[in-house]
Amino acid sequence: MIKYILKRISISVVTLFVITFILFLMLDLMPGSPFNDDKITPEQRVLINEKYGLDKPIIERFVKYTSLMV
Repeated sequence: MIKYILKRISISVVTLFVITFILFLMLDLMPGSPFNDDKITPEQRVLINEKYGLDKPIIERFVKYTSLMV
């Protein structure tokens, strides 16, 4: 019985991780940005991307995102 429960819990954790990654990837690949404003200069856009970590690789951002969820 314990083996069955542990198996179900591990499958649930993996499923939750995969769903979270797929949703994160879909949101990342959406066109546009929250900083699409004509008033923002390219230099300001670069600074904003650096401030919020949008210039980092997607895996690094996902790890940071999931660490904030815990």
